[in-house]
Amino acid sequence: MIGIRRLENLEHCVRTALADGVPGDFIGTGVWHGGACIFMRAVLKAYRVNDRLVWVADSFQGMPKAQESAHAGGGESGESPQQAAVREACEELGLDRTVALYPLQTTASIPARFFADRDSWPAGTYVVPEYSFAADLTDVEIKLSDEHTAVQWLDYKAASDLLRFDSNRTAVGELHERLLAADLPRPVE
Repeated sequence: MIGIRRLENLEHCVRTALADGVPGDFIGTGVWHGGACIFMRAVLKAYRVNDRLVWVADSFQGMPKAQESAHAGGGESGESPQQAAVREACEELGLDRTVALYPLQTTASIPARFFADRDSWPAGTYVVPEYSFAADLTDVEIKLSDEHTAVQWLDYKAASDLLRFDSNRTAVGELHERLLAADLPRPVE
C-alpha cells in the first residue's frame, strides 16, 4: 500500500540506524495491515539483527467518522470526506459547477498542531485524517481562490518531484497507476 519509494526509504532508514549505531527498537504507526512493519522486520532479519523489536501502533478501529473529527482539506462539522471534497473543489478552484471527483485509496494523518483552528476541535484530537480524491478538470476553467496564488499543469514525474509531502506524492502515484490501468473508481455521488 505504501509504494516502492516509501519501502526503499524505509529500508534506507533502518540500514542507516543500524550503520550509525542508533540504539533502540523500531515502530510503525497508523499501520493499516502492517506491511511496512513486516518489511522492517525482514530488513532486520536480512542483517541478522535479533536484539531489536518492531512495534506496531494503531487504533485498530479504522478511520474516525467525519463528524467526530475535523479532516484535512477543510471539512466542516457533519460533512463526510466526500462532501468536503466536493465543496472544497468548487470553492478553491472557483468552479461554477461540480466536477467528477474520484476517491483514491491514499489516506494519511496530519498532526492537529499544524491547524490554526485546533482549539475549537473536540478534546483529544491529536491527528486529522487526510483523504485523497482526483478531479476531472477536462475543459474546466479554473479560477483560484484567495488561498492559492498559482496553478501549474505538470506531467506525473514533474508533479511527483515538486510535491513536498509523501501523502501527496502517494496520491499522485496512485492516480498515475490508475490512469495507466484505466481503473478509476466510481466518482463521488
